[in-house]
Amino acid sequence: AVVLSWDPRTRPEAIRRLRVLLKSEPTRTSARVKLADVLSWNPASRDESHALYERVLRDDPHSEEATVGLSRLLSWSGRARASLKLLSSPRANAFGTADAFRIRAQAYTDIGRPALALEQYERLLAVDPTDAPAARKSRLVRRGLRPSLEMATEATTESGDPASTKVESSSIPLRLAFHPTGGDFELSVTGAQVS
Repeated sequence: AVVLSWDPRTRPEAIRRLRVLLKSEPTRTSARVKLADVLSWNPASRDESHALYERVLRDDPHSEEATVGLSRLLSWSGRARASLKLLSSPRANAFGTADAFRIRAQAYTDIGRPALALEQYERLLAVDPTDAPAARKSRLVRRGLRPSLEMATEATTESGDPASTKVESSSIPLRLAFHPTGGDFELSVTGAQVS
């Protein structure tokens, strides 16, 4: 069933087999978590997936697979803060898996905490230095934390036709952004309008 779940064309058969397995062995936690994982990939099945993860966590509050799976589901559902809360408990904080670091990093990115996201990507890369997507995202986050200067030129005309009318106003907005503490705090300075 696990291998079948990797291909969207055979995923319904994987789900069917996992359901049959759970009917015959209702206490099999690994099958329940795998079914929740597979169902989480389809937005229409996420409520059922959530319920399955919750059931596993009721039976075994220390289940790393269920905690990480539910956290991933919450993140995919746009609930980054809930995902982080789940992965920030003292027992979940000890999860040193690449998945846990990846989910935390994405959630921190989603809530605008790039320094904390970078820390999670670095921890992920310490566990798996060959993770190319994590290395790419780490570089992007690091680049976003560097000081930056942006400048654009804007102009408006009387009729909207620049060939036949004079410029009424122009502006050169400047934006200087930097992270003075090396953390998530950003200081931005914007300016300059000429009429």
